[in-house]
Amino acid sequence: MQLATEVISRFLKPFLLLLTILFAGAIIWASVNGKLSDEFSYILSLPWGLVAIADLYIGFLLFCLFIWVTIPCKKKACLWILALFCLGNLASLLYLLFGLHQPTSNPFIEDQSQ
Repeated sequence: MQLATEVISRFLKPFLLLLTILFAGAIIWASVNGKLSDEFSYILSLPWGLVAIADLYIGFLLFCLFIWVTIPCKKKACLWILALFCLGNLASLLYLLFGLHQPTSNPFIEDQSQ
């Protein structure tokens, strides 16, 4: 568990922080320079645009499931899920960034102390 904690602290957290900053910047840039309604309509008119949107929402649903099973307080889980559908993967980056300070609380990581 020591090695996993060190890898998270030294590499994963800074990487997620960098991705979060870059993605937030991209969202701000697109908000300033684009027109969401026109551009989103155009994307939906393309076959691969529809596939990309379907892929995005399938990923959201899978991450919602991950949030649901990793947060014991279901009110908090619902808030994170709402944030995910409002902010997109910026919310998933923030969730991972904030959640990595306690890797042993994750039900997907076996407790090796027993």
